[in-house]
Amino acid sequence: MPFGVELYFEPAGEARVRRLWNALAEAGVCRLMLDLDARPHLSLALYPTIDAPALAGAIDDFAQVHAGFELALAAAGSFPGPENVLYVAPVVTPALLSLHAAYHARVAELGLECDLHYRPGHWVPHCTVAMEIDPPALERGLSLARASEVFGPTHVVGMGLIEFRPVRQIHEAALR
Repeated sequence: MPFGVELYFEPAGEARVRRLWNALAEAGVCRLMLDLDARPHLSLALYPTIDAPALAGAIDDFAQVHAGFELALAAAGSFPGPENVLYVAPVVTPALLSLHAAYHARVAELGLECDLHYRPGHWVPHCTVAMEIDPPALERGLSLARASEVFGPTHVVGMGLIEFRPVRQIHEAALR
């Protein structure tokens, strides 16, 4: 099973994403995020294998020196490919890219093999709201996402380490 390092939103931002997940499920677009018992997040990294205690320690060290911050969810889109991933995306700011790069610099000493799409210079920051959508439902999902209340400011307040599928929280740390 793969592993992910995620950034978490404050409760109001998390609730807005969950309401979108529910709307997509009720419309018959996708209920996978609900079924996985996932948590709304931005993924910083994906790994095929990890040393869990070492990575948890690195996350704790990182969280102690990096403060929570505001970001704005501002767009909806989809990634091409067979998984048909639907997402909402934050405004990409220098601060967000800097935090992402700092995380990867901090964990580089662990020698983990991060998925290429999550490495600095390749990362597209996003919050997944649906995936494995039937192609005809993708446009309907995009329309629902674009019309939803998910957009606007939220605060990133923590980060965590998960194993998935199914989603299992391994570690969590509050940002300073």
